[in-house]
Amino acid sequence: MAKFNFVAIFVIFILNSYHHSCSEEYLWQPLLNISDDLFAKAILPHYIDLNHDIIDNHNISQECRTDINRALIAFHQRKTWSFKLFNSWARSLPSGLMTGTFTDYGDYDQCLSIDHTDIVSKYCFLDLALPMPTPMPDHHNIVKNFPVIPLPNETNRPDLVSNGAIFHDLASVSSFFYHIFIRMGICIPNSCTDMDIHNVIKNNHLGETGLEFHLSTCTIKSTEKWTPNLPQKIALITIIILSAITIWAAIYDRLVMKKSDSISETVLLWFSPIKNAAKLVSTKTSKHDDLACVHGIRFLTLVWIIIGHTLEWNPMNLFRHSFIMKSRLSSLSHQPLFKAHYSVDTFFYLSGLLTSYVTFKYTQNDYRKFRYIPYTFLRYLRLTPQLIAFMLLLSLLPPLYDGPLWSTYMNIVIDKCSITWWHNLLYVQNIIDVQNICALHTWYLAADMQLHYMSVILIGMLLRYPRRGMLVTKCVILVCICISALTVFIKKHPPGGVVTIKNDFLDEFGRPSEFLKFFYQPWNHANVFFIGFIFGAKLHERSDWRQMVTMKTSTKYLCWLLAFSGYLFCIYSTSPWLYGRPYDPFWSAILYPLNRTIWALVLTLIIWLCITNNGTFIGSILSWKVFRPLSRMTYSVYLTHVLVFYVALGSRRNLIDMRMTAIFSLLTSSIVISYLFGFIFTVLVESPLIHFLDYLKNCWLINQPIMNSEKTTTKNDNNDNETNEKKFNLPEFDMNVKEKQLILNSESNV
Repeated sequence: MAKFNFVAIFVIFILNSYHHSCSEEYLWQPLLNISDDLFAKAILPHYIDLNHDIIDNHNISQECRTDINRALIAFHQRKTWSFKLFNSWARSLPSGLMTGTFTDYGDYDQCLSIDHTDIVSKYCFLDLALPMPTPMPDHHNIVKNFPVIPLPNETNRPDLVSNGAIFHDLASVSSFFYHIFIRMGICIPNSCTDMDIHNVIKNNHLGETGLEFHLSTCTIKSTEKWTPNLPQKIALITIIILSAITIWAAIYDRLVMKKSDSISETVLLWFSPIKNAAKLVSTKTSKHDDLACVHGIRFLTLVWIIIGHTLEWNPMNLFRHSFIMKSRLSSLSHQPLFKAHYSVDTFFYLSGLLTSYVTFKYTQNDYRKFRYIPYTFLRYLRLTPQLIAFMLLLSLLPPLYDGPLWSTYMNIVIDKCSITWWHNLLYVQNIIDVQNICALHTWYLAADMQLHYMSVILIGMLLRYPRRGMLVTKCVILVCICISALTVFIKKHPPGGVVTIKNDFLDEFGRPSEFLKFFYQPWNHANVFFIGFIFGAKLHERSDWRQMVTMKTSTKYLCWLLAFSGYLFCIYSTSPWLYGRPYDPFWSAILYPLNRTIWALVLTLIIWLCITNNGTFIGSILSWKVFRPLSRMTYSVYLTHVLVFYVALGSRRNLIDMRMTAIFSLLTSSIVISYLFGFIFTVLVESPLIHFLDYLKNCWLINQPIMNSEKTTTKNDNNDNETNEKKFNLPEFDMNVKEKQLILNSESNV
C-alpha cells in the first residue's frame, strides 16, 4: 500500500510539473511570436526613420549607411547587440517637457557594452535648442518672461488658438530657453561621423520644427590600452613615492618604540599618517587661543561654498522639472543659500586678520625681526605644493571614470589646464587669460596671494611707523573701494550676485562673463582683506580684551542685533533685481563696495563679541571644539571639493530631482564626501608640508639673529620705536618654546 501511494504521488508530481511547463511556454509564446512591425514600433526611435533618413540618404557616408543597415537586419533577427544599440536611444521628446524636463540620457552603459566584431558603438547627445526671436540680452533675468514670443492667431491657425495652451505655457517660461535645450542620448556605430548625424537631423522631420541642432561630444567604447601622458606619468610617480614613504613612516611610527631626534627620523615621521591623523582630529584647546570662534566661522564658510558650487555649477539641463527654479531662485527665503560669494569675502577677511595678528605676534612689534623675502617665500610654499598635488590629481581623472557628460566636462577642464597650468604656479590666473583658467575656483588663491604681496609692505610700515602705516592701510581701503565703484559704474555691472540673472556669471557659451572677471580681481576684495588686517593688528595691540570689555545684557543683545541686521542687509540688498528690474549704474556702484564693507564690519563685530566673552550661545557654537579639526582641513577641502563635484557631475546617469528632500540629500552628500576626501588629502599631502614649513619658520623667522646693520638706527627711528611700544603697549621679551610653538601652530592654519 505504501508503495502504491509513493507511485501515485510521483505521477501527480510529474503531471503537475508538465502542466507548469506548458503554462510557462504558453506565457512566453506571444512574446516569441511578436511581429517585426510591432517589435520595431516598440524599440526603434520614432523621431528618425532609419530607412528613409539614413540608409536611403546619399548625404550620409557609405560606411555609416552600411553599419546602420547591418544593425537593422540584425535587429529583425533579434540579435542582442542590435537590440542594445537601438534600445539605448532616448524615447522621443523627454517626458515632463512642460514642467522643465528637457533631458533624456537614453542608456549610456548599455550602448557602450555592445561587443561586436565588426561594429564599435558610440554614444552621443543630440542638443536641440528652441529658437528664440533675438540673441540673449545682457543681464537676462529668467524670472522675467520674454516679451515678444510670437503666438498663433486667428488669421493663420484658429484651431491652435482654441486648443493652444501649450504655446502660451511655453511663452510663460521662454526666459529659460536661453539656458536650457532638448538633449537626447543616441547610440550609433562609430563609422557615423558628426556630419552624418547633422545631415540626418537636418533632412528629417526634426529639422522641420525649427529646432537648432548641435551635437555635443560623443563617447566611444575604448578598445585600446590606456597610455598615460606626461602629467599623468608625473602624477603616478608622485603617488607611488608618497605612498611608499607614508607606509614606511606608518610602520616605523608603529613598531619603533624608542625614537631618536635625528633629522632623518624627524623628517620621516612628518609623513606618518598615524601622527598626522591624531594631530588633525585633536580637539585640545590652548588657554592662549583667543580666536577659537574663527574655527567655527571658517568651517561654516567652507560649507557655504560647497553648497553654492553644488547649486550653481550644475547646468539647468541636469534637473528634472527645472521650471520650479523660477520660484526657487526668486524666493526670499532661499537667498542665503545663493549668496555664497560672501563666503569668499569671509575667507579674505580671515586671511587678512590672521596675517597681521600672527605676524605681529612673532615679530613682537620689532620691525628688525620682520624679513620680507622669507615671509613671501613661506607664503608661496604654504599654498603651492598642495595646488600642484591637486592639479596632478586632476590630470588623473579622465581615465578613472566615465558617464554621459564625463568626456564633455573633462575635455574642457584638461584642455584648459594643459594651456594655463603655469598661471596657477605664478598666481596670476585671475588676471591673465581668465577664460582658460585651470580649475575655476583657484582664482581665490591668486587674489589672496596678491593681497599678501601688498600686505608685506603695509606690515613693514606698521612695524616701523605704526601711525603712518595704519593711515596708509586705511587709504588703501578707500582707494580700492573707489576703484570698484567706478568700474561698476562705467561698465554697468550689477550691484552684486543676482541669482536669477545667469549670464552675469557665465555667458551663453559657458565662459566667465565680464562681471565674473571683474569679481576675480584682488582690489575688489582688498577692502574686506585690509579691514580684517587692521582688526588683527588691533587685537594684538590690546591683548587684554577679555578683562577690559564687560557689557550689560541689553547692550550685548543690541550688538548682536546690529550684526544680524548687517547680515540681512548684505543678503537682501539686491533683492529688487531678482524680478527683472533693470540695473541702475549709480545704485550698483554704491551697493557693490558697500555690501562688502558692511560684511567685513559684521565679521569684525561677531569676532570681537566672541573674544570678549559676549558671544552668548552663538559664540559658544562657533567656538565648539568639534570645529577645530574641521577648520584645519579648510585648504585641502577647498582645493579638492571640485574633484568630488566633477566626478558626481560627469558620471551622473540620472537627472537631479527638484524636491527639497532630494536637494538636501545632494548637498549633504557633497559636503560629507568633500570632507572625507579632504581629510585624506590633509593627512597624506598637507600635514607633511606643514611640518616642513614649521621647521623653516623656526629656522628663518623666529630663531634668526638680528643683523648688526639692522641694530643701527637713527634718532628718528628710535623715536618711532618708542611710539611703536607705546601704541602696542607691549614690552620687549624673549619668547620661550611654548610661545614659539603657539605662533607656529597659529600661522599653519592661515
